Amino acid sequence: MLDIMQHLGLKARKNVMNVYITPMIEAGLLEMTEPDNPTSRNQMYVAAKNIEKAK
Repeated sequence: MLDIMQHLGLKARKNVMNVYITPMIEAGLLEMTEPDNPTSRNQMYVAAKNIEKAK
């Protein structure tokens, strides 16, 4: 998540999940690398392989 925050120029970590990451996951734009353990400290997010499904 820190990589995403730096890329977007965000400093407040508090709302990044609710405002950016969760909506992108729900829209099919991002995928979790560990979907079975969403709160893992090793959790990362990657661009969805098939973004066409999000449209």
